[in-house]
Amino acid sequence: MFRTIITVLTFLFIISSSFSQVSITSQVVFGGSNNDGPESAVKAPGGGYYVLNYSRSSNSGNMTVSNYGEIDYVLVKYDDNHVIEWQKVFGGTGDDFPSELYLVNNNLFLMGTSSSPVSGNKSADSLGMLDVWVVKTDLDGNMIWDKSFGGSQNDYYRSGYQMDNGRLLVASLSISGTTGNKTTPNLGSGDYWMFEMDQNGDFVWQRTLGTDEMDDPTDIVAYEGDIFISGSSQGGINGDKTEPLYGLGDYWVVKTDAAGNKIWDRAMGT
Repeated sequence: MFRTIITVLTFLFIISSSFSQVSITSQVVFGGSNNDGPESAVKAPGGGYYVLNYSRSSNSGNMTVSNYGEIDYVLVKYDDNHVIEWQKVFGGTGDDFPSELYLVNNNLFLMGTSSSPVSGNKSADSLGMLDVWVVKTDLDGNMIWDKSFGGSQNDYYRSGYQMDNGRLLVASLSISGTTGNKTTPNLGSGDYWMFEMDQNGDFVWQRTLGTDEMDDPTDIVAYEGDIFISGSSQGGINGDKTEPLYGLGDYWVVKTDAAGNKIWDRAMGT
């Protein structure tokens, strides 16, 4: 008997105002004999949609791909009738945690965090304990390249944003110093590490923002030529933070220009 956490994706709801009920008109189940779950989805240009999942399963249930390690990225393509067209797995022998999926100029970008060395179908070297790991594929899920971003310690993917020019902004929690391909120093227990990446997976620029304590980003967005990165901070007035700590941890938002240079920061808390 399967011990499965099954992914149920519900795509169309009809809400009855009279009875305040939700009617499920269509649903899709995807998973194998271990833990599986969805992380992100995008509409496919030719119809249907893509779903990026995390998976511990291997070739069981309705999964036809084999697991490379502990947790892998699994990309599934559905048609407009929610029928699986194909599925692909990406990962190494360690843990590969997917987070977000982007469709950029008829290519797919799979974004997440990896502890795997070069193994499975992961060709990017491990730079530290955990790295930001990006996989670029074509629309059929064939890998074009994969790249690691980070230093010698832990670097976690937190959030991304697709720019109008096709580049991607990335917000990550970084504990690494100036090692690996990270060229900005560590300021405290953990920092906001933000960078812009082109479609070849190369840095356009990178910046570290933080204090001498833990600063953990959760979101990044570009608006009218500027960038806003937000998260939590346990630091006082030091480093890049110009406002005091109000509690054990506060909401901290930083506005930068298009190249990541700080314009202002604000802290909110009690």
